[in-house]
Amino acid sequence: MSDHQPGTSRCTNRSNEIPLRAQSKRVLLHESDILEALGNSDEDDFVGSDEDEDFLLGDDDGDSSTLESEEDEEGVISPLPPSEIRFSSAEREELNETIEESAMPHESPEPATEESTSHWSTSCSSMKQILFVRESKLHVEPPSHPIDYFCLFFNEEYLRMIVECTNRYAERMKSSSEHRHSRISRWKELTVEEFKTFRGLLLHTGTAKINRLTDYWKGHWLYKSCFSKYMSRNRFFSILRCIHFTLPDEEEDATARRLNKCQKIVDNFNNTMNNIYYPGQNISLDESMDLWRGRLFFRQ
Repeated sequence: MSDHQPGTSRCTNRSNEIPLRAQSKRVLLHESDILEALGNSDEDDFVGSDEDEDFLLGDDDGDSSTLESEEDEEGVISPLPPSEIRFSSAEREELNETIEESAMPHESPEPATEESTSHWSTSCSSMKQILFVRESKLHVEPPSHPIDYFCLFFNEEYLRMIVECTNRYAERMKSSSEHRHSRISRWKELTVEEFKTFRGLLLHTGTAKINRLTDYWKGHWLYKSCFSKYMSRNRFFSILRCIHFTLPDEEEDATARRLNKCQKIVDNFNNTMNNIYYPGQNISLDESMDLWRGRLFFRQ
């Protein structure tokens, strides 16, 4: 039997291990440091460490609780301040190189010494010159009254076309069973002179503005309108309901064209401009700045 009391050898070993545990809490070892320590250690130091004959497991509950508390403390590593962090020689050299590179001033690229391939010039000699040989003028006699300028676009031929298309469309609606008892069933054929009156009253609504269109035919002294003197209200609304710029047969054949209902208006304006006026050399094309918010199924 050994002279040592039970638990003495355990206390001695624990007293020798405390500095190592305390040191492990304060030193952060890298993998390279651990491998180096294992390579330099003596194998005899660990021989028989698990076969201590004098070591006896104590039955004291206090020793077991102390061991559990120490094992719990081993799993907690307190953070080290930056001054106590240790690096290996290779990591220290790499860190120094990184600091030196970041401290070096960045050199800006030198400007190109070669000449640019494009040269800015205000001369137009290299551009193709298109000779303007015609004269900008009217090809008709200058009208003497403002209404004559308006009649250059709304000529008699164009008005007859509108009247014909409107009458054809009104007859089509009149023969329909849906409008048998409506006002359109009493339709009378439209003439060019009557359409001119309708056109004048329609343009006059832009100068004498009233909230509702039907109020132009009121007989109250506050309105004092001349509309009822030239055309009845029912006749005006009947023409406004049936006015058309294309024939019904042409609409059925040209359903694929998006501007089929107003194509004749556009063609009449373009043809009239080609016949009565020749533009100048410098032309600036402009477009409407107000976006149309009505029912339009194609992008403006």
